[in-house]
Amino acid sequence: MMQLILELQQIDGSFNILAIDMRPDDPAQFPLEVLRKTFGVRNPLGMSYPANKTLGSYPDQDFQRRLVIPPYVQVKESGEVKISSVNARVLDKVAAYDRMILPLKATGGQVEYALSLVNMRFSLPVAKAMATTLTAQERTVIRLLYNGFSNCEVATKLCRSEREIDEILGTIVRKLDARNIVHAIALAMARDIAEVTPLSSALARPFSERLLADLLGRQAAAVVAVDANARLLFANRAAEVILADGGLSLQRGILQAEAVPETTALHEQIADCAMDVFGTCARYAVATRSPGRPPLSLLVTQLPDRCDQAGVAGHAVAVFIADPERMQYPASAQLQRQFGLTRAEAAMALEILKTEGVSAAAERLGITVGTAKSHLVRIFDKTNTRRQAELVRLLLGMSHGIWEESGKRAVGIKKRA
Repeated sequence: MMQLILELQQIDGSFNILAIDMRPDDPAQFPLEVLRKTFGVRNPLGMSYPANKTLGSYPDQDFQRRLVIPPYVQVKESGEVKISSVNARVLDKVAAYDRMILPLKATGGQVEYALSLVNMRFSLPVAKAMATTLTAQERTVIRLLYNGFSNCEVATKLCRSEREIDEILGTIVRKLDARNIVHAIALAMARDIAEVTPLSSALARPFSERLLADLLGRQAAAVVAVDANARLLFANRAAEVILADGGLSLQRGILQAEAVPETTALHEQIADCAMDVFGTCARYAVATRSPGRPPLSLLVTQLPDRCDQAGVAGHAVAVFIADPERMQYPASAQLQRQFGLTRAEAAMALEILKTEGVSAAAERLGITVGTAKSHLVRIFDKTNTRRQAELVRLLLGMSHGIWEESGKRAVGIKKRA
C-alpha cells in the first residue's frame, strides 16, 4: 500500500489523494487522511476537510449523505474501482470534480482501505446579487453555449437568426451584470449548477438527435413536421411515399391537400396547434384522393419545440398520416420464428389477413382449398387461436412497421390492390 501511495504522489496533476479506512461498520465513521494537496486547494470544494477526519463529518450533511458516503459503500461491497464525476453545491460554493476510488483488499479478500483521487475541475462561490431571473430561452442559450455550440449552431437549433442570438446574449450579459458571455456562463453555473447541462450530455446530444431522426425515418407510420404556416420541416420515408402518391403534396414547400377546402381546413388546424398555449392540441382532418381510393386520415398535434423564424411564430406541428391502402403486416420471418410456422404456413397466415377467406387465400397461393385448410389448422394450433378473427387480431398487433432502406419499402407493409 505504501509503495502505491508513493507512486501516486509522484504523478503530475492537480488532484488530491485521500486514504480511507473502511474497517468500521458505520460508513459515516470511516476515518480519512489527506495524503496530498495540490495547487493550494485544500479539497475540491474549497473548504477544510472534516475536523475529526471521518466521512460523516462534512459540514454539509445533505452533500455528505448523497455524494460522499454512497460511493465508498459501493466500493467496499463490490471491491471494484469506482470512477465518477460530481457536480454539487456545498454550503456557499458550487464545484465540479472527478473522483476515482481504488479499493485495497486485505489477505482475506475484504476491502479494508481505499485510496481516493480527486481531480478539481472548478470551484466557484454562489453568486449573491443575482435577483434577475433568466427566461427559459435565455437558459437554453446558456446551456448550448456551455456545451460547445457556436452562435450559428445555436441559431439553427432554436430556429432563429444569428442576429437574434446576439441580442439574446447581450440581454443575458446585462441581466447578470457580466463582463462578457464567458463571464455570464460562469455566473450562471455559480447560481445553480443544475441549470447547466453536463459536458457528457453535450457530447451525447448531437448523436441523440441524429439517432432519433433516423429512428423516426425508419418508422412505417407516416409523419411530417411543419411550422405554423404548414411549411415542411421534416418528412420520414413513409410520408415521402404518400406525398408522391396523391391526397397530399408539397407546393413550394407547403403541405397541401388535393381539394382547396381541405387545404384551408388543414392549414387552420395546423395554425391552431402551433399557437396552442397549453400544448394539448389535437385536430383531425381528411385528404380525399382520386375516385375509388379511400381518403387519407390526418392527426394534427403540437410538438414541444418552437420554431420562431422568418416571421413565423409558434410551435412546430406534427401531422400523422394514416393510409387505409397501406396495411401493416408482420414479416413472414417473424411469424416463422415466433410461432414455429413453416414458410408455407406463414404465407397462409399472411394471406388470411389480406383476402376474404380460405378459398381466396388458396387461390392466391396456388394451392388447393384442402391444403389451405390443413395449413390453417396447424396455424391455429401453433398460435393458440381458435378462429380466423382471433388470428387476424393477433397478427395485426405484431407488425413492427419498420422501413427497409434497401428495398425502399416498409417491412410488413403491403399496398392493397
